[in-house]
Amino acid sequence: MPLVNLISEQRTQKRVAIRKTRASMLAWVISLGAGVAAVGALMWQVDRQSDRLAELKSKSAGMQPYQHAIAEGQKELAVLRPKLTTLQAASRATETWHRLLGHVASRMPEGTWLTSVRAQEAKAPSQGVEVRFIGYAQDQSLVGMVMQRLNECPDLAQVDLKYTKEKESGNNVGVEFEVVAMLAVPKDARAKEGGKAVGS
Repeated sequence: MPLVNLISEQRTQKRVAIRKTRASMLAWVISLGAGVAAVGALMWQVDRQSDRLAELKSKSAGMQPYQHAIAEGQKELAVLRPKLTTLQAASRATETWHRLLGHVASRMPEGTWLTSVRAQEAKAPSQGVEVRFIGYAQDQSLVGMVMQRLNECPDLAQVDLKYTKEKESGNNVGVEFEVVAMLAVPKDARAKEGGKAVGS
């Protein structure tokens, strides 16, 4: 009787051991399958990224002519930019002179004539451009009116009388005068005007 019980117990232990072995094998197979699946997914991602990289390289090669054209355009723009800046400054200066001379032409009192308008860089560059108005008036009071009219011009400042003197003109005796004023002109356009007669 004890021998029978021992055999039955050994068989039970053997069945338990077999179940444990099977469970371990199943767990190992599942882990192996999961690992293989993860490696496969990773390889698929690598292949996908490789294809994407190849596509981008192909597109980049196709864009090279455009990139070259853009670079050349930027070089040309860098060369033209200083010229454009100078042209813009000259345009602003021209507008200023147009306003000034238009004001002078329309506001000079009767009995006065300008014989010369000269411009030169002021002693202090920050002051602008010095403009000299030289002319002739029938009498001294008209010189005062000329200064008043010049003071009314928004582009002029510091209007000062330099001198007046009697001067014969045919059978008449009048007054020659010189009036100096400061004109605001863009700095980069002043060098082209320094010491230059702009009207007479």
